[in-house]
Amino acid sequence: MLALALVGLWRACRRRTAQRRAVALVLVRNAVLAASFAASAVAQAQTAVPVQPQFNTDRFSPGAGSADILSVGSASVPEHLDVHLSIFSSYARDPLRLIAVADSTQQVRLLHSQTLTHLGASVALFGRFEVGLTLPVLIAQSASSNDLLGALIAPGQGMGDVRLVPKAQLWRSEILAVAVAAPLTLPTGRGDAFLSYGSVTLTPELRVESNALPVRVAASTGIALRRGREFVNLSVGNALTYGLAGEIPFSWLGQRLAALATLAGEVELQQSGGVERPMELLAAVRWLLPGNLTFTFGGGPGLTNGYGTPRYRMFAGISFDPSPAIRRSMPKPPVMVQDVPMPAPEPLPAPADPAASADAPVAVAEAPPAPPAPSPATPAPAVQLALAPTPGLQRAVRDGHLALLVQVQFAHDAANILPVSLPLLDQVIEVLRSMPEIRKVRIEGHTDGRGKPTYNRRLSQRRAESVLRHLMAAGIDASRLRAKGFGADRPIVPNDTQANRAKNRRVEFVVLDGPQPDVAQQ
Repeated sequence: MLALALVGLWRACRRRTAQRRAVALVLVRNAVLAASFAASAVAQAQTAVPVQPQFNTDRFSPGAGSADILSVGSASVPEHLDVHLSIFSSYARDPLRLIAVADSTQQVRLLHSQTLTHLGASVALFGRFEVGLTLPVLIAQSASSNDLLGALIAPGQGMGDVRLVPKAQLWRSEILAVAVAAPLTLPTGRGDAFLSYGSVTLTPELRVESNALPVRVAASTGIALRRGREFVNLSVGNALTYGLAGEIPFSWLGQRLAALATLAGEVELQQSGGVERPMELLAAVRWLLPGNLTFTFGGGPGLTNGYGTPRYRMFAGISFDPSPAIRRSMPKPPVMVQDVPMPAPEPLPAPADPAASADAPVAVAEAPPAPPAPSPATPAPAVQLALAPTPGLQRAVRDGHLALLVQVQFAHDAANILPVSLPLLDQVIEVLRSMPEIRKVRIEGHTDGRGKPTYNRRLSQRRAESVLRHLMAAGIDASRLRAKGFGADRPIVPNDTQANRAKNRRVEFVVLDGPQPDVAQQ
């Protein structure tokens, strides 16, 4: 009776669309084929008919890399042995439907809903490579309420295809990065649940990322190489993949947030039908939490009737970047030195005021006393630099090199130097001018422990380069200067209090080629 009813429904649809064939994921002739499956099942006393679709309807595959934007891969690579862990859950509504071309409102839901969890992990190697791994797990799935169509899909739980993503960065600069990746999937998933292609797939990709604008932009394109599969009227094979993503950091109520948006899809190379062109638009908000945790939530609509494109999708995820102490051995903190004399060609004449001489530092070069500088918003500890009278600066020994620690104030989440810090930088400029024997200095940017490590390193790099440009504009030879951002990888105190975090937000001027500290100072 079920077969007769479906055949009658097919004939009614054919009369309404006599001059156009009903196509989406099935033609009318495929409905007859499906009816024959049902009739056979009834004749065999409800014996199950094995169906192996062998393609994957899950179009949401959040990247395992630390800088990936949802399902669009990044060209950035973290530092050596940086680890990133993530878990995402997604809900897709009607990701697989039968649609009449003559009237797209006439649809039959083949797959009503799909809920999955994606487990991800990645590790960076040598600052140029990153390897990611994702494992999709089916939590729940509901088939069509139609008895015939619902029999074609296995409900319940199961695994999807394991995805391995090796990436190599080809080129990078302050504002641009280029990388290649080769996502590889293994046929570990359930084909009867539309979670597997049934064979190994490989997708060579080219990735480009830019930080030139306030918006971080990532784009990727590639070729998905996979064995051809057919299910009813759908042909799945080699395809052109594409993705475009953007990220805008902002703050709200004192919280560090970021707005994300992605557009991703693919086009089958051997087919031109709409069902072979899935496309999806997603938007999300990322919340940067203490302890290197990140919470992301969002959703978006499907833009086409392509397979695996839902009416809408919702998702949420948590990612974690282990602390530097876990990822790698912590660098030795700088040894703080207070009022210890440095080698000096000539001593500075004694101050006229005896009370002032008790607190004056010992200088290594004759230099006129600088006027007192206004204290910054978050003042440094009361340790003065021995190179010149420089209130607000610190002196330290970093890995055997003399280092000057300055708490330069920047605009929030930006590299713009605030005016309050200009007097401090003027003192550093005066030191470099008066001591030509300092032939090379590395300007190091450091942040506190809040936020994602990758973001902090990128921000600290921009800030260090901003200071470098300021020194160059003041006449310091560029050949004497280098810039490097370390993010929160080298704290001088634990990031457990607001005061300590303020101390860790600093700029260091490390003398790479010039006067060396005494043995007593190290």
